[in-house]
Amino acid sequence: MRTLFSVVIPLFNKGNFISDCIKSAVAQEFDDYEIIVVDDGSTDGGAEVAKRFSSRLVRLITQKNAGVAAARNTGIAHASFDWIAFLDADDLWAPWHLSTLREAVRAAPEVVGVAAISAPVPLGFALSEVPSHGDGAAAQVEVINYFKRAARDVTVFHTSSAAVRRGRLEDIGGFRNHKVGQDQECWVRVFLNNSCGVVARKTAFYRQDTGGAMDKLRARADTHPRDATMATISPAVSTLDGLLREGLVSDADVGGVCLYIDSRIAKCAVRLAQERQIEMVKQVLALIGKYRINRFYLLKIMASIPGNISVVFLCAFVRRVRWIRSKVRR
Repeated sequence: MRTLFSVVIPLFNKGNFISDCIKSAVAQEFDDYEIIVVDDGSTDGGAEVAKRFSSRLVRLITQKNAGVAAARNTGIAHASFDWIAFLDADDLWAPWHLSTLREAVRAAPEVVGVAAISAPVPLGFALSEVPSHGDGAAAQVEVINYFKRAARDVTVFHTSSAAVRRGRLEDIGGFRNHKVGQDQECWVRVFLNNSCGVVARKTAFYRQDTGGAMDKLRARADTHPRDATMATISPAVSTLDGLLREGLVSDADVGGVCLYIDSRIAKCAVRLAQERQIEMVKQVLALIGKYRINRFYLLKIMASIPGNISVVFLCAFVRRVRWIRSKVRR
């Protein structure tokens, strides 16, 4: 069976980058795909640039500004093929990107999503700097539990290096309109009770400091709410918390999901501890206690708390751990 891809490129005010982005998508090594550019109300002429590429291979769809989640969902709704490959308008692909994902899909037909490696590059990175030839090695796909791997490295399934079965995206209702983290929140729903395939081959390049989603996440890391809840940690954590409460996580996934939640909460706690926001750290750690006590993440948090505050905090936290364990034993 042929593996066919619909490439979805959401576009909003990336007129300086969209030409090279589309050129990298057009330059793929095989023809079993289509490219759908969804202009989300751009005001910088980006849609006009994309329109120049209109052809049998490239389609441009325009809509009023509704956000990147809505733009991706529009692309999915207009897709003709079974696999949706995502590419942000300021990112680039190597010529062997889709062929690498195709090999992965054929090697592991049970997975609902596959991804290769996406490498960060500076703002001025040019299309001419993308390698024109791969290493010639066959793509070796590794089937993983998304949650366990993403707990260590949340970029393991980076949007511009990934493809997902269209049917699975339709089943979960596509992307949700969060201010940040729409893609990670979507992935936790995609891979709930399903497997993920990854390939250790660099096939995509994402520019930093362009005002995109990754930049918004980094900016968000510098601000903190007054009260710690699952929703304020991240949309993905909030979604998983709800799924656990509803009993919709399989026994095989519970451990990985809890580890993922722990890792996201712990990362937030480390950041808060470094800023000496100790009361907020306590609130955040109370959220961890709802699931499990992961020593690795707790040690990272403790190592981040400055000076004598760590001794006071450790005593308080040990008392909490003992209380949680007593409840678990019951």
